[in-house]
Amino acid sequence: MKKLILIVDFGTSSVRAMVINSMHGETVASWAVPYTIESKQEGWCEISPSLLWNDAQLCVENVLHMIGPSEKNIEVLSFSFFGTNVIPVDIEGKPLCNCILCYDQRGTEEAESINLALGDRKIREILGDLCDSSYMCSKLYWLQHNNQKLFSHSDKFYTIQQYILRNLELPAVADQTMASATGMYDIRTKTWPGEILKVIGVNNAQLPEIVGSDTVLGTIEHFGRVRSSGSIKVTPGAHDMDCGLIGLSLDKNGKPSAAEVTGTFDHVGMIVNSDIIANFDNHGESVWASVGPVQNTSSMVSMFSTSGSLLNWFMKEIAGGTTQQDYADLWQKVSFQGDGIVEVDPRFLSGQGAILNLSITSKRSDIFRAIIETLTFETRRCLELCERYSPDTISQVVIGGGAANARQWIQLKADVTGKRFVKPAIIESSALGAAILASVASGIYGTIRDAEKAMIQIEEEYVPSTEIFAIYDKKYQHYINQYYTDK
Repeated sequence: MKKLILIVDFGTSSVRAMVINSMHGETVASWAVPYTIESKQEGWCEISPSLLWNDAQLCVENVLHMIGPSEKNIEVLSFSFFGTNVIPVDIEGKPLCNCILCYDQRGTEEAESINLALGDRKIREILGDLCDSSYMCSKLYWLQHNNQKLFSHSDKFYTIQQYILRNLELPAVADQTMASATGMYDIRTKTWPGEILKVIGVNNAQLPEIVGSDTVLGTIEHFGRVRSSGSIKVTPGAHDMDCGLIGLSLDKNGKPSAAEVTGTFDHVGMIVNSDIIANFDNHGESVWASVGPVQNTSSMVSMFSTSGSLLNWFMKEIAGGTTQQDYADLWQKVSFQGDGIVEVDPRFLSGQGAILNLSITSKRSDIFRAIIETLTFETRRCLELCERYSPDTISQVVIGGGAANARQWIQLKADVTGKRFVKPAIIESSALGAAILASVASGIYGTIRDAEKAMIQIEEEYVPSTEIFAIYDKKYQHYINQYYTDK
């Protein structure tokens, strides 16, 4: 009998429900609803928890309707969640404010205060890296300083993970990957660190119990207002980045692959089959190790934060449209032979971005090509950082997310990095990874490797051109010297 897996994927810009066949990994049904990020003040980024919950119910309702009688074959429900966030709740689990997102700029000064209070060495021992403004602990410290009334009336501090699980009347736990993303997870003891909690004024009882991503929390017969035709097991899910690495981690010979999960943020990384984080030192470089979604593994990731957002800015403000046809028109006008002269300074996030070497003959397609090249150089830089610190050799790169729809771009990534790129049949990599984790937790498969072999189907392979690699290698070295080498 066909066993199905229901995944609810809370992404950066939308929530999507997918039904995935555990036998071959294909998508049986999918429904997504975009949501709007609120910014009540400059630098604030929030989203309504009730909006997330209502949109999730709508997505589940639609995919169950799409599969009809096959609904009875759904074995397990799990989740993929966007990165660190915080929702203060009252004693009944009701939100006291909007969900504060990771790229909300509140907490910058507080992160520095936490580092100063404990010292860089101690913070690195606890977290594996220094505290920054994206972490939940920094946001909580900001609330303590700037909204004491809300802070003091909070019974617990949830992420979207605990909020959704409590709405399903299940234990409001944190899996180890979401806990690791809060900046309040001790990589040595795998617990909430008392030293940091004392600084920010939070007690252990206000934070969730930490469990494995493979824990079965119970069963449900309804998803909010949406009733199912039978009992469905539920696992806690995991951080979308870690899910994406699971969903893209196997080559055809069973050797470790790197994954590139594209989108608003571009993540490049891999699952490392060892617990390396306790001794990990990134020497200040933009590569991080965190607790992996599988026991005795670590996630190693490098990231470029303005990837999809930079391209979207260009399409909206300069190209004049963001439809699929708008993109297709530009892709038809460009080729990638390494002969373009327009360059892009990638530091848009810090207000230093620039488009260079323009002339009166330059076209929008020239700028588009330069942006794509710059983002591809970032892919290579992130890959090189992962290779530098990983105990494993990267055999290939598996790509997921929106950029996996652009064949020219995947070929360019292969040509610039000199590595083989492969595209799986399911490019919603976070959802696929969550399904793989859930299939093992629920007993459909015995191991992650067994699940990967069955559920990851490679659709296309892209082999690098040695001639074009040689041309782009010179441009890449110029790029690194220009933007990443201290003068």
